Amino acid sequence: MKRNILYALLVPVFFCWNIFADFTDIEYSFYRDAVLNLQNQWLTNGYGDGSYGVENNITRAEILTILLRASAITLPEIGTEKCFPDVDTNLWYHRYICAANKLGVANGFSDGKFKPNDSVTTLEALAFANKAFQTGIATTWEKWYEWLQQFAESNRIMATHGYTTSTKISRGKSAELITRFQEFKRTNSPLTYKSTGCNISSQSISSEVTLTVAGKERQFNLFVPSGYSNSREYSLAIATHGRTNSKDQVQKYMGLDKWQTDFIIAYPAGLPAASWSGFSWSEKENMTFVDAIMKHISDNYCINRNQIYAVGHSLGGWMAQRIACLRWEFISGLAVVGSGGYTGTCSGPVSSLFFQNVNDHLSSYASGVSARNTRLKVNECDASSTENVQIGSLTCTKYNKCSAGNEVVWCEGYTGYNNDPHSWPTGGSWQSPGGGTWILEYFKNLK
Repeated sequence: MKRNILYALLVPVFFCWNIFADFTDIEYSFYRDAVLNLQNQWLTNGYGDGSYGVENNITRAEILTILLRASAITLPEIGTEKCFPDVDTNLWYHRYICAANKLGVANGFSDGKFKPNDSVTTLEALAFANKAFQTGIATTWEKWYEWLQQFAESNRIMATHGYTTSTKISRGKSAELITRFQEFKRTNSPLTYKSTGCNISSQSISSEVTLTVAGKERQFNLFVPSGYSNSREYSLAIATHGRTNSKDQVQKYMGLDKWQTDFIIAYPAGLPAASWSGFSWSEKENMTFVDAIMKHISDNYCINRNQIYAVGHSLGGWMAQRIACLRWEFISGLAVVGSGGYTGTCSGPVSSLFFQNVNDHLSSYASGVSARNTRLKVNECDASSTENVQIGSLTCTKYNKCSAGNEVVWCEGYTGYNNDPHSWPTGGSWQSPGGGTWILEYFKNLK
């Protein structure tokens, strides 16, 4: 029987075994440990090209096969008959889908089909995992998924703010979900979001850090609060500079380092722009650089991996939006000052704070509105439901009724350095904490 199971998993390309290899696309991923955990248990593998497909959506057939094997649930005998019209008996996933159906782990659709190659939503994956691991958690709520969300969040299996009801789950995220369910089943107690750096005592000094990424040496300034202790969890903020300002300059004028002891801050340096003076964030390798920064800090410092935020000004605001759009599974909050909208792929919700002046001469008010409206759509907010909220000295507009506790806040009319409508919010004077303090307080209130 074991040989038959293995053979079934060997047939498709996406389960092409490359025993205990480190996949080409997980070096800097937060999901690396979870992926390797499942691989080392002979539960999953990657594609024939050496990648895991960590950012690809996982299918219903894939996740159920992994879940049933990871949970060690006793599988019923499955005959040679079809359990669904679109699940042929000669397909590698036939046994697992039919078993999942018999066990009540997963059902088909109203048309009688199972749709094995459809992508899975995060909520579906959570429901499958709960039943496969037989947690015994069940109740009657108005919405079928609310009790699942409450259970997962209260036990820190996963946070609810990182997805909407329609958000698809990636292969990397599903590996983490399954790994955390295994751990919860083993301990029967709430888990933690502590990073591996919480076990390291020697790292406590602010400095310029150099990492080799895509064959290039890349730098970022690292701020570590005085009195850093590896026994407490810090939040992490990644602050990206604009087209003409360096990482050193934004570290000074953003003010994120001042008057706070709760955040570790990373200030990455962008690549030199090819077609104009200044810096660029458009290259794909910049996202790999951000991944490497998050992984480096997570591995070497004690942070809460559920409290990672992106901050940016001007072109750096565009990059911060890009980080939030492409790494939304890791980013809990976004703050943008004077920046137009990122126009690429954006499929995951992130609570977001926007500062935009009406008279901004470098990033137009219209482009700021476009950025806000994009985020309203992604966060599934009701744009007609608003209230006034205080952000620092500003009265801002908060959009309510967004999905899963996410929100969007819009601030305009702030005072910048020398009254420049494109500059960083200063709260009236260059020496005041201004926008930096406001943003970090906003992030704290999202917890």
